[in-house]
Amino acid sequence: MNRLLTISLLTIAGTMMTACGGAADNKPVANANANAANTANSNTATTSAAPSTDALVALENKAFDAWKNKDGKFFDGFLAANFVGFDDHGKHVARADVSKMITEDKCEVKSFSLTDPHVTPVGANAAVLTAKATSDATCNGKAAPSPVISATVYVKEGDSWKAAYHNENAVVDPKSLSAQKTDATEEEAEGCGSRARRLTVPEPRRAGDAAGPLIGTAPESCGL
Repeated sequence: MNRLLTISLLTIAGTMMTACGGAADNKPVANANANAANTANSNTATTSAAPSTDALVALENKAFDAWKNKDGKFFDGFLAANFVGFDDHGKHVARADVSKMITEDKCEVKSFSLTDPHVTPVGANAAVLTAKATSDATCNGKAAPSPVISATVYVKEGDSWKAAYHNENAVVDPKSLSAQKTDATEEEAEGCGSRARRLTVPEPRRAGDAAGPLIGTAPESCGL
């Protein structure tokens, strides 16, 4: 009986030790599963934080509307705290000055539209929106460049996306550049011809006489 009791106690103790050992061995597995779950949740949060194209285009359209209507106050809430901007002359524009600049803008905008939008995420809290902007507008009596490729850097402040930088570059047709270059070359050639005709060669002089001056000059590019 004592022998059976001893065997039974040893069996129970062995079982308990095995159970304890199993629980200890399961801890790394449980921790690994927890870490994997946390990583998955983190990745999901990062992915969901990226703004949609529609959301940023909607913000961009509001900004163009505000420009059209000279609504400078809109930009107080639209621009990020670290906004960087430049005027048409390349001069830095402070965030605090944008509202006044828009309100006093000399542009008259009849219409505008955004097409071909594309969003490039830059981490979880920034994204770049590029689009083709076409407008019917005049600024200081001159037609505004159209179309242009606009680029706006948006950053997340709290739960909102705000503009930290904006830039526009006019879309130029390569054919028109080629035509302009051809016209310029022809004008230069014509100018060289007319100037060459105006050059006066002095008449032969007797030995010791000074030669008469050449009347007119030709640019170096004419090779004269």
